[in-house]
Amino acid sequence: MAQSERKRRRAGSYREVRPGVWEVRASKGRRADGGRRTVSRTVEGSELDAEIEAARLVAELGGAANLGESLTLEQFYWGIFRKSDSNRGKPRSAATLRQYDSQMVRNVLPAIGHIPLSKLTHGDVKATVLASTAPALTKRTLRAVLLSAYDDELMDERPFRRRITTPQRRKPQRAPWTAQEAVAALGAMRGRPLEAYLILGLSGLRMEESLGISPADIVPQATYDLVTGTEVRTLTLVVRRKYTDADGLVDEAKNEASVRERPAIVAGRDRLLAIVAATRPDPGDPAAVEAWRRSRLVPLRGDTLYKRWKSELGALGLRFIPPDMLRHTSETLMQAAGLPDTVTSRFHGHAELKTDYGNYMRPGAATMEDAARKVHRLLSGEDPCGA
Repeated sequence: MAQSERKRRRAGSYREVRPGVWEVRASKGRRADGGRRTVSRTVEGSELDAEIEAARLVAELGGAANLGESLTLEQFYWGIFRKSDSNRGKPRSAATLRQYDSQMVRNVLPAIGHIPLSKLTHGDVKATVLASTAPALTKRTLRAVLLSAYDDELMDERPFRRRITTPQRRKPQRAPWTAQEAVAALGAMRGRPLEAYLILGLSGLRMEESLGISPADIVPQATYDLVTGTEVRTLTLVVRRKYTDADGLVDEAKNEASVRERPAIVAGRDRLLAIVAATRPDPGDPAAVEAWRRSRLVPLRGDTLYKRWKSELGALGLRFIPPDMLRHTSETLMQAAGLPDTVTSRFHGHAELKTDYGNYMRPGAATMEDAARKVHRLLSGEDPCGA
């Protein structure tokens, strides 16, 4: 079979050298000898795969802006966006890309994937978002993709400058555990398989942080109390890894604020030390010690944890909250204890205080009643903080 005619793009070209096999080329700049700097690659698949690879090559050569009006949203997404770093300068996680892929394949690309980025209008984007089966997720995904294209100078108008209001399907907000419920859980789960996860969660760790903690990350320490002049024993949790079902065990935290050392909840320290001691290998076996340091104290997948957690709470007669809501419980209890919000936020590894207010702090009925009584005392001319 004869080779197909080479199809040229603004800064790349491709041709089918045999059925399903394409030769892709891109050029930019000059070599030291004055000749054009050209990169070629062989791709198997459809013509769209060849187009996407051509866009990717151009981007690798630093010439994405030269693609001009020829680059469609679909070509940009598969060829450039998915290979680029996030706005934090790091590769996107597998979990994030899986969520983006789901929205793009189901709701975006069938509708507007064929449209060149330079011709994509606010009306196109708005219609796609509103027709989506998950408008809020589609909007979030498209915002990330199109802002990346704008930064690459592939769109003249900054996307989402005009509002797109998505319908809100709000679910009833589940209340975190009260102090009494947390105490009951610590007692009921004593010696059971998920006890370590319960203690780590009530200590304020995210679910992926609790699943990434190694026994070696739980460190007994001593601090000096400047007020009393006495030594205080503590148990520190060193947060530096995370585990997700999509990415597995990753040697990094969610963000810079997430890398932290924080004390474990006091009521669970002795039990956590006992759990760690039960896993400790013979110190004379270096290989076993190294494997222990790299192991996970809670060696479960996230989906497995959820099922076992729900079953465990039911068997113990405890009110169900999702396993990631132990963190909500921790924040809410700290707020009820009167700790400054800034301390609570930093304790939990948040970069911004609005994250706590918007997602985690959920004062219960007792806290609200206390607030009402303090206001009443103020109106009565009394000390609001009095008994």
